Amino acid sequence: MIRPRVCMLAADGLDPNILIQLTGEGQLPHFRRLMERGLFAPMTTTYPPVSPVAWTSLLTGCWPAKHGILDFIVKAPSAYYPTLGLYDIERGPAGETYYTRRRVPLLNELLQEHGLKSHLLYLPGTFPPPKGAGRVLSGFGTPDLFGTFGVPALYTVEPKALPAGVRRHPAVHILRPANAGWCGELQAPSGCAGAPLAILEAPDGVRIQSPAIRTEALVTEGAWSGWVSLTFAGERSAAGICRFCLLSRQPLVLYRSVMHHDPRRPALPLSSPPDFATRLAERYGLFPTASFPMEQAGYQEGLLPAEPFLAGAYTAWEEQLRLAEQLLAEDDADFLALHLFTADCVQHFFWPDAAGRSAEAYRWLDGALGRLMEAAGEDAVIMVASDHGAAPAHYWVHLNRWLADEGYLVLRADGRIDWRRTRAFCLGYGGIYLNVRGREPAGLVEPGQPYEELRRRLIKELEALRSPETGEPVVEWARPREAWHAGPLVPALPDIILALRPGCALAHEDARGECPTNRPWVEPNHSRWRAGHEGPYAPEAVRGVFLAAGPGIPHGREANMRIVDVLPTLCRLWGLPLPAHLDGRPILAVSNR
Repeated sequence: MIRPRVCMLAADGLDPNILIQLTGEGQLPHFRRLMERGLFAPMTTTYPPVSPVAWTSLLTGCWPAKHGILDFIVKAPSAYYPTLGLYDIERGPAGETYYTRRRVPLLNELLQEHGLKSHLLYLPGTFPPPKGAGRVLSGFGTPDLFGTFGVPALYTVEPKALPAGVRRHPAVHILRPANAGWCGELQAPSGCAGAPLAILEAPDGVRIQSPAIRTEALVTEGAWSGWVSLTFAGERSAAGICRFCLLSRQPLVLYRSVMHHDPRRPALPLSSPPDFATRLAERYGLFPTASFPMEQAGYQEGLLPAEPFLAGAYTAWEEQLRLAEQLLAEDDADFLALHLFTADCVQHFFWPDAAGRSAEAYRWLDGALGRLMEAAGEDAVIMVASDHGAAPAHYWVHLNRWLADEGYLVLRADGRIDWRRTRAFCLGYGGIYLNVRGREPAGLVEPGQPYEELRRRLIKELEALRSPETGEPVVEWARPREAWHAGPLVPALPDIILALRPGCALAHEDARGECPTNRPWVEPNHSRWRAGHEGPYAPEAVRGVFLAAGPGIPHGREANMRIVDVLPTLCRLWGLPLPAHLDGRPILAVSNR
């Protein structure tokens, strides 16, 4: 049997409805070519429909309660605080050690068992990278140099030049006048000493100098610098890379990007094998390594205007695309998958789309698809997959505020939750927990009949909720966790799962387990976060995309595809046996030849 080479564009957030519309308008010629030649399916995603959960289901063929990545944010066991859903962190004298929560093998591990070579580039949920299984460059979940998902900085000499909501932001640093310019401090990660920072006037912009910067950086007004190498010393050393953008010369406003780990000298595992990231950087140049290649936190928090944000984002996505192109052209791997946040990012921040920015993102992805098709060659199978689509977020829903208004959650005088009197609370994007005696530290809901009665009552009340703003239903459905999920980790899930109506979205504070004290439980969304998928929405409401063409792929449409069906479909295409633990099944239309 001839096993075809497969190249997958993992296009985060690519929405089937937008894709169909723009393809029909003739704006996406490469997507249209695949649709005309191959198989297209709007694809049911996971619950909750969030990137690390969904991509892990695609890469394992299993639903979350089996593979172990349950949410962005999960409740810590036997506790009330949130923790990361991707991995555990063990902190010691030598630094942090990361342990994935994933419990089943990824696609690249399966391929290695059968002698097939693979590259996974930037796929969410691949940090920490699996050891000894193909080549993996980790994606979303990879910490920045500060150990977070993104800490930028904004330097200025005049805080009044900044928007009112930004002036007191922790990322804002005030510079002092100095000879021929200004001086300040370049912030360093924990355990390292900060370094002096000098910003000097130049004919078209500024020059940036610091003992932590190997070479002087020149930034022109309105533009981004290239990658700047950083080295910090102290109790421990750290090597990073960042970019600067000069937003204004008069008065001076300088943005510093998130500090990524330097792939040439990483302090934590960025890839598998460990030297894969280093060899890529030495051969092809520097590239993003943190969770988000674009400055998502900077734009979301108002530190960056739209145009420089998008300019920097497309530069980063181009660097990621170029890595994949070069590997396809120079390497004989059987499978390569490249993840890009392009559609997801632009939809989050620019929906509705009066300036055509979503269409621009899809056109850019169409060009990226064409370049991957050319690099992979005529005999390759080309696939496009997305983890979910998108829905507008017109209103924020504060479920914890509603629970407090109804007496299920009780606040102390200081505004914190009183766990001794609270019966139900929201944490994460996956639903509502009951405060069960014997399971939680201060649980008061008795197991058995009292637990079931409270759960039934809450489900009934949630499904009857109407927005005070519009009078429309807020909740699509609410269910016991076991009615939806199956797998060994069902007991770790929220007791009640629910799907909000598209147009409503769970407030980020509630996902962190917080309860606002002075806001209504439904309020209009005036933030920069204009659309999303996390909802929590029903998986059918924010479907992803599967599109494939090439040897062994028939032409047509598949109506009932699920994200867990991608891995078994690939196994069928390559003639590999299906692992017994899979929840997915091959698409029946794909033949084994």
